[in-house]
Amino acid sequence: LKVRVIGGRLSFVGRRTNREMEHSMGRTDLDIKMNGTTAAVAFVRGDQLYTANVGDSRAVLATQTAKGLRPVELTFEQRPEMAAERKRIEAAGGIVEPILDPYDGPIGPCRVWIRKQAVPGLAMSRSIGDLLAGSVGVCPDPVVNSFKVRNAGTQRSTLL
Repeated sequence: LKVRVIGGRLSFVGRRTNREMEHSMGRTDLDIKMNGTTAAVAFVRGDQLYTANVGDSRAVLATQTAKGLRPVELTFEQRPEMAAERKRIEAAGGIVEPILDPYDGPIGPCRVWIRKQAVPGLAMSRSIGDLLAGSVGVCPDPVVNSFKVRNAGTQRSTLL
């Protein structure tokens, strides 16, 4: 399978999960407007390792070498200050900036805000749920990567 096909399928799943969560949780007493989650998944098909992540959940492969374990980062955090993420958020009417202290200036990482409001303040640009942040460009679409698995079956590895 091609990464683009897998990415499209996983994006569909992410959006469907968002819709189902909004529908089912909306019938409860829970306030789900500013609640959500992140996720990372990985699977192997043949000699390919596929990863998909949303938000700040990570996947790391630890491979045994003669010198010990070697970590390989398989995913990266989607942060609002990244160019493509910022563009999507700002196109949806969101603001990307850190918390602004009147005395000390910017504090901490960039966050996603609704214009002229002090919410939601989400420090990632993708999330499953977070309905309020979704209204200003935070999306549930995963970033999908593919890696060729060498020596599959002969080299010891651990997925974290």
